[in-house]
Amino acid sequence: MASIVNTSRIAVVGLGQLGGSLAMRLKELGARSVYGVARRTASLEQALKDDLIEAGSTDAAEVLPVVDIAFICLPVPATIEFVKANLSYFRPGSIVTDVGSVKKVLVDELRQILHDHGTYFIGGHPMAGSEKFGLDFARADLYTEKIVFLTPTADDELEAINLVIEFWREIGSIPIELNAARHDQVVAYASHMPHLMSALIAKATLGHNEADEHGMACASGFRDITRVASGNVDMWCEITMQNRVAILAALDDCQTELANLRQSIADGDEGQVVEFLEIAKRCRDDWLEDSARGRQGNDNT
Repeated sequence: MASIVNTSRIAVVGLGQLGGSLAMRLKELGARSVYGVARRTASLEQALKDDLIEAGSTDAAEVLPVVDIAFICLPVPATIEFVKANLSYFRPGSIVTDVGSVKKVLVDELRQILHDHGTYFIGGHPMAGSEKFGLDFARADLYTEKIVFLTPTADDELEAINLVIEFWREIGSIPIELNAARHDQVVAYASHMPHLMSALIAKATLGHNEADEHGMACASGFRDITRVASGNVDMWCEITMQNRVAILAALDDCQTELANLRQSIADGDEGQVVEFLEIAKRCRDDWLEDSARGRQGNDNT
């Protein structure tokens, strides 16, 4: 039986790690047509050489009018800018979705204007990726068994929602619907705040005059904790600013926990320190068990 991937004409806008991995997986599944849109000609040439797309252009007007679904794989501000600049080129009746890490601003900025144009917007956020970026780090299994949050509104067409759900299922992901505002709160704790804490640890440990000595003592634990601090600085600054309200709430909770821990250490309260470590260990162990059962995301940035 024909699948939605095999019968749809698909545009991938943005050919970095996320867009390139999506195109790679779609081609692996035998997609009917995969077209690329990118700012740089070199990215399109590489994608064509690697057989990730069958055609592409730096001009969205040459691609968007002929596709059934467009995956916008750009940072959040660039996604808003791209859709508004190319609104007239989206084919009426087609679906637009994205992979952005912050959702409410995208729903607020894009859903209504696309709806007025006769196009459906269903926001998406796959909990996948790494600290690496660019097409060179694309891989076909990036989205396999990863949670993808979808953030439709109550007014969106059920058929459009179900089509996006089916796309991600065929790609091998686990689509879950979530309100856009709630999504932003969840990822502030699960992704955005941890990224900033990873950067904080890297800076506090290595960003001063004693960095050489500290660096010699840093081993696998430090490497694991600070891995995502090597991510794209501009992108993470944008994410932080776009989701700052939810991130500030997460940082406030983190600051409270840190203050309590500091006080326990200052008081020499071994029992409180043990309790803190035991609770943290239990929380992570439970999360790992859930992850092994396929109930949680993993490898998210």
